[in-house]
Amino acid sequence: MSYLKALCIAFSIYSKIPVPIFDWKEEDMQYHLIFFPWIGAVIGAVLLGWQYLADYMGVGKLAYILIGVAIPLLITGGFHIDGYMDTMDAFRSYRPKEEKLQILKDPHIGAFSVIMLAGLGLIYTAAFSEIDEEMLWVFVAGFFMARTLSGIAVISFPPAKKEGMLYTF
Repeated sequence: MSYLKALCIAFSIYSKIPVPIFDWKEEDMQYHLIFFPWIGAVIGAVLLGWQYLADYMGVGKLAYILIGVAIPLLITGGFHIDGYMDTMDAFRSYRPKEEKLQILKDPHIGAFSVIMLAGLGLIYTAAFSEIDEEMLWVFVAGFFMARTLSGIAVISFPPAKKEGMLYTF
């Protein structure tokens, strides 16, 4: 039962996919990163489904691209975008480490995060527009692989601080 709870915890943290709600216990949480890559698999499956549906319905190229770019964001709820924006604010501040860690805690967004997110969005959209039907399989596999490598990094590298979600995991 602990693995099923870990699966639910992983999907409730890293996605907006509805899962059963229960009290989280430490023994349930210790395995949740095992299921982190499967959120990437869901994203990939939805993208493949979108491609087939768009082809079947004759959806225009621009609509196909913009919805395809939005699918990972809709499934994850922007969890990683928020982290990216916080990181860009801290990284682009060119401050000492302690001040960067304070910037990471700040709930407000700064100009650097907005600028870098706009740039990332444009590059991601342009790249997605270049993916053909055969290469889409490689692209969607990347969602699974990236989350696998992220999970390995979380358990392999020391955290930057002694508190917060990453340290807890």
